[in-house]
Amino acid sequence: RTVEELLAAVPEGAAVWLSLSNSAFRDLAVNWAAHVYRLGKERSAAIAALDRNFVAALVAERLPCLELVHPLLERPAANLRSNVTGFRRFGAMKASLVLSFITRGRDVLLSDVDVVWIRDPEAVLRPLMEADVMSSTDCTSITADETYARGEREVGPARCAYMP
Repeated sequence: RTVEELLAAVPEGAAVWLSLSNSAFRDLAVNWAAHVYRLGKERSAAIAALDRNFVAALVAERLPCLELVHPLLERPAANLRSNVTGFRRFGAMKASLVLSFITRGRDVLLSDVDVVWIRDPEAVLRPLMEADVMSSTDCTSITADETYARGEREVGPARCAYMP
């Protein structure tokens, strides 16, 4: 699937459902797609594949795939975050992909592949759409955030991708 094909399937003002992954997280990506399909969003969704093996796997599974392969993201496939240059490239490519939809009148619901969509969040998000960008972290710990804000903690919760 191409960006153009996804744009054709999603009317202006509607949401494109996106996730990005490499072959190391194939099972999570397939699970993400299964839950998106259960919500009836398969025509509005795609997984951006970061390596050639993952593109082939998604095509074999007949899942909507956007090819977002870059040499820096293919090695090592299992540990993208350990490659600082590759991880920065990944962030830039993710932003560029999102821009390719929002600059053409589509909203974007971008989530990690470990998200399990149980209900369609659009009804909750739609009243908030005056915002240009809404963001959330998967490191939700009210206690950790409060202790950090009070100066009682110097870093974020263990295993989170941020260290304030």
